[in-house]
Parts: sequence; structure tokens; C-alpha cells
Amino acid sequence: MKWKTMMCLVPILLFTTINQAQKKTILQNVLSHNDYGQERPLFDAIAAGINAVEADVVFLDGKLYVAHGPAEVTKENTLRSLYLDPLRQIIENNKGYVLQKGIPFILYINTKTAGETLLKINEELSNYQDIITRFNGKNESPKPITVICGGGEYKDMPQRYMTGEGKLGIPEEIPASRIYMVNLNWKKHFSYSGDGKMPGKERKKLKKYVNAAHSKARILRFWNNPDITSEHGPNFWKTVLKEGVDLLNTDNPEDIGLYYNKKFNK
Repeated sequence: MKWKTMMCLVPILLFTTINQAQKKTILQNVLSHNDYGQERPLFDAIAAGINAVEADVVFLDGKLYVAHGPAEVTKENTLRSLYLDPLRQIIENNKGYVLQKGIPFILYINTKTAGETLLKINEELSNYQDIITRFNGKNESPKPITVICGGGEYKDMPQRYMTGEGKLGIPEEIPASRIYMVNLNWKKHFSYSGDGKMPGKERKKLKKYVNAAHSKARILRFWNNPDITSEHGPNFWKTVLKEGVDLLNTDNPEDIGLYYNKKFNK
């Protein structure tokens, strides 16, 4: 299957409601920021219908831990125990998917240490090749989970179980299979916070960013954006997602899940 058709989640409809009896709304445009800080990492996001989570990863003493930095590492919170093993079990229970068949679940890994970290992450992910998409040159093997990893390049990984992130101006020769996500700080580029209509100049700029990413089959994610619980949060999310932004951060999975499930299941 071609990368563009398999992976690009540029949605016509921002949210998908499945199984009318279940009334579950899949939030394809929401990323659970620093998800490991939630009361139930991964599971709070999935309960809310969120299709993307972020895990900060530290390589320390030969192991991959989920933590904001080396000083915050606890022995029980490994990448395997908090995310990889539970995701494999969820996929097994659902007979082949995390939230919905045909929609890859995104695990965004933000590396917090340098050196061998990327290679060790790739090595760990290779133990889960039954559930994680593999990238081998121009040939991809699609699976229920797509891993996006920030923190470096992947030229020395002929068998990759991750794709990367970048800023604006990614070189033309780099395909989406190597850098899939354009990742930007909202407040660095825009001042709009959802109060009223988005200024025309900022709207035009946002459309330019969206088109630049989508024209190369990439997704556009913003972080440091107003959350749904902020003063003008609902209007901000509605406005920005309508322009085609693919992922926005939330630190409140339960609240955003309740908001959108109530909105779409009245």
C-alpha cells in the first residue's frame, strides 16, 4: 500500500463516530501531551477516544524509560510496560486495531537523551513488528500502530519501525516515510487563542502551513496550543481544525473526550 494513502490522516471529517450503539467518538485530531503524566497512561486517552499519545523517553543504564528527563526516571515506567505491551494486548483484544480498524494509532516518542537512544528505541520496536509499521526504503508494511519519533535522523536504519518529525522547510528529497510530521510551537507562530474570529492574516498563514505539509503527504501538529479547557478553547479547536490542522495537544484527555462525545452524541 502506498505511503500517502496508508498513512496520511488528513481528515475530511474531523472526528469519526463509530458503532451507534457504543456511541464512541474517535478523536483523530487530538494528541495526549505528556500522556505518561495522566492517572492511567495510555488508558485515559483511549477511554476518551484519543488516537495519538506522546511518551517522553530516556535511555538510561541500558533501558528505555518513560520520563521527562533522567532525574524523573522510575524503574517500573518503561516504554515496554507503559505503552508497547498494553498496546499489543489491546490490539489482540480488538482483533487487529486500537480504536478503529483502518485508522493507525499514533505513538509519538519524544527522546530526552541523545547518543544511542534512537537506535535502542528502534531495536525495542522491532520486537513489536507484529503491531508496528515498518519502513524499509520505499516499501512500508502497514500495521495498527505508527510510531513517530523526534530527536534525530534515520539514515543508518535500513529497517525502521518509526518515522520522524521536522519543522518547516523540510528538504524536497526527504519523503514522508522518513519525516511524517511537521511539528510546531503554536505560540511561536500565532497569537490567536480562540477569542472570536481568527484574524485574516493568521488564517492565511495557517492555510499556507497546512498546504505545505499536506502537499508532501505529511501531517501538521501544533503544541503549546490553547487546550479545550481554556477560556476560548472550544472555539479555538473548532476554528483551527476546520483549517486542516491534523493534531493539537491536550493535557486533559478526559475533558476533551467528554466534550466531543457529548457534542456528537446528543
